[in-house]
Amino acid sequence: MDDILQIKLLGTALSIKAGDNKEYIRKVVSYYQKKLQETQERSPMQDPLKLSILTSFNIIDELFKAEGDRGQTASSCSTIEEELEDAARSLIEQIDRILEDNEEI
Repeated sequence: MDDILQIKLLGTALSIKAGDNKEYIRKVVSYYQKKLQETQERSPMQDPLKLSILTSFNIIDELFKAEGDRGQTASSCSTIEEELEDAARSLIEQIDRILEDNEEI
């Protein structure tokens, strides 16, 4: 069974059906283990279930913050785009006026 990946987290062995995504699953597990270790270093908690839940909340918090940052970035880009469009229209109007003035001369 090549598509099964064996992992161990907090003393619990798990078998994950990975298919062709073994490297991706390994990256996810590695990231989770890193975050789990950070949680263990910051918290006196020893209960594996509680550590796992707290770590999951921390990761979800990161995700929500990243999504919020992307939303703000998209909003900022939209505002900048609108300002550029206004500036471009203004320049076009100024060029048109200059060209009209030159035709009159």
